[in-house]
Amino acid sequence: MKILIVSGFLGAGKTTFIRQLIPHLKGSVVVLENELGKVALDGDFLSDLSDPSTAAPSHSRAPIDIVEMSEGCIHCSMEADFLTAIRGVRERFSPDFLIIEPAGTAILSLILSTLTEAKEELSLAAPVTVVDAKTFSEHIETLGGFYRDQICNAPTLILTKLDELPTEEWEMVLDDLFDLNPKVDIVLPPYEDRSPEWWTGLLEPWPSPSVPMDEPTDEVRELRALPGYDRALLFK
Repeated sequence: MKILIVSGFLGAGKTTFIRQLIPHLKGSVVVLENELGKVALDGDFLSDLSDPSTAAPSHSRAPIDIVEMSEGCIHCSMEADFLTAIRGVRERFSPDFLIIEPAGTAILSLILSTLTEAKEELSLAAPVTVVDAKTFSEHIETLGGFYRDQICNAPTLILTKLDELPTEEWEMVLDDLFDLNPKVDIVLPPYEDRSPEWWTGLLEPWPSPSVPMDEPTDEVRELRALPGYDRALLFK
């Protein structure tokens, strides 16, 4: 079972990206998702991919199952529960691919640390973070450590809504992203036109995952230490 994490803040375009990815995958797919306040909506949005009548002529659709975690977020400090959910997906569905769409407030380094503990039994691909270029400057100021954590710990960033910014502003966004993660691969829109090989390459095993790639900030450490963190009470 190959696992890909697609992170990003609410509204960045994670589900749209997953919707574009799935038709390129040959085999069964499970999407494990949780976004506070929008789980059911995304479930409906993704589940129509399993309906043959919605299939695009150029792609054969893989069978899809949507697993929604409404009791606590998959990014919370409940490592045992999270891994239990992952193993449950494997036992119940035996999918070829598992795509994890965490809540927008996920701390990506924590998810990666949890999955890396079970690396002997899981095939983890390099995570992808979807970044809304239009709201990036605002979010990097107001959302703090967990937002930077998502950017610093993803080898690939998918940039969306770039066309809604003037040239000088999106150039500043690119500069800021490279400052945060100098080795990152930034994919500019339209990513839909990427080759089939690029899409399937996203699920290739991560050769040498280093978790965390970036040391957690003080803000992230404080978030992890809060009593309500494991119940996602901070992220309503």
